[in-house]
Order: sequence, then structure tokens, then C-alpha cells
Amino acid sequence: LEIHWTLLNPRFQNGLSWQELWGRSVMERVGGVEVHVLSADDLLVYLCAHVAYQHIYIDSLRSLYDIKLLVQKHAAGLDWGALTSRARTWGLGNSVYLSLRLTEELLGCKVPESAWPVLRPVEFNEDLLETAKRRVLEHSGRSPVVSAVWSRRSGLRRLRGLWGRILVPRSVLAGRY
Repeated sequence: LEIHWTLLNPRFQNGLSWQELWGRSVMERVGGVEVHVLSADDLLVYLCAHVAYQHIYIDSLRSLYDIKLLVQKHAAGLDWGALTSRARTWGLGNSVYLSLRLTEELLGCKVPESAWPVLRPVEFNEDLLETAKRRVLEHSGRSPVVSAVWSRRSGLRRLRGLWGRILVPRSVLAGRY
């Protein structure tokens, strides 16, 4: 479970309209309660942007797997043209394309062949795909937080670092949010 106060860092929210997202939201049963969730198209754009901008593809195999599961579950209902148009309007077209390519190549996600010409940005550097693949695979299975804490030399510093990550002081949360 990854808790967020906002969908994306404000600097990546080019024209992202909360009213639009809310208007396209759908009702789902979560834990026995009916709640609004993002539409499948909007959730796919978000997951692709999240893995690109928040994780920068580091340790993101789990996030790519989330993308694969969403595409599998909603394959018949995804509107590739609309979600691509929305992603481009929000300045997220490249991250959607790259994230889906990674998901297909690393996890065998089946994006319809007819969607690729729509998804592909006018100018795309294939070297980005190889760089992103390396980032995903080099760090696969190792949390950046755990790596940062474990790099400390003494056991006491490791323990303090881990404790500080688990129980974040109220003042730090207040300053952050």
C-alpha cells in the first residue's frame, strides 16, 4: 500500500483537472464500501506517470506489474485514443508510452497492436527504453529506503534510520504536507 496526498508532484500536473477526473470516476466496492475510484483510462495514465516521475523507474517492477494487471482486467474497455489524448494534454504522453513498452517487454503485458501507433510519441528515443530497463532490473527486489538505511555503518544508525522511516515524526509530516 502506497499512500499519497496528491496524485503527482505539482510540477507534473500540466492541466490535470480534478473536476474531469472526478467526473469520469466510477463506483467500486472496496472493503465492503462503495467508493469513487479513477476510471480505468485515467488510472492507467496515472500509474504510468507515477512509475516514471515518482520512481524514475527505480525499483519499479511492482508498479509495472500493477499496470499489467490493470490492462488485463480492463483490456476490452480501455479507450486507447482517449487516454493517449488525455496523457498528451497533461504532458504525460512519453511516460505512458515508455511505461507500457517496459510493461510489455519485461512482463509480457498485451497492449493491442492497434494502440501502439496512437500511443507512440512523434519523437521517441529508443535509448530511453534500454536505460529504463536497466534501472528497473538493477534495483529489482531491493527497496531504495532499505538500501539507504542499510548503507549506514553502525547497527545503531541502521536501527535509528529504520525507526525514522517507520514512525515519521509529526513535525516532519506537517512540514511535508
